Amino acid sequence: MGGTTRRVAIVAAAPAGNGAIIARSLAASGAAVVIPYADDQGGAARVVSRIIDAGGCAVALRVDIRRDDEVKRLLSEAKRLFGRTTIVVDEAGVVRFGPFWRAPKLCGEGRG
Repeated sequence: MGGTTRRVAIVAAAPAGNGAIIARSLAASGAAVVIPYADDQGGAARVVSRIIDAGGCAVALRVDIRRDDEVKRLLSEAKRLFGRTTIVVDEAGVVRFGPFWRAPKLCGEGRG
């Protein structure tokens, strides 16, 4: 990538449908893709295999994105594996309501 930092994408709900299409597209553009899944390990593994077979980089992690501690673990593991997450796609339909200023705390930046 010519000395630039690789983009790291977390794509929720990637084991199927639009999430899988988004994950494959991001991988094809050069991003390392992290696919969190709660129950569909087979679907996540299929998407990862397709990405890798096409020359991309991807991993699936069992995570319940409805839980704050699990999201923190997901971000930590993504950073350990590939570096800082630069793209997050929530295709999972999990919605949280609350002040936007709380997001940096969840991402480990300690502001807010």
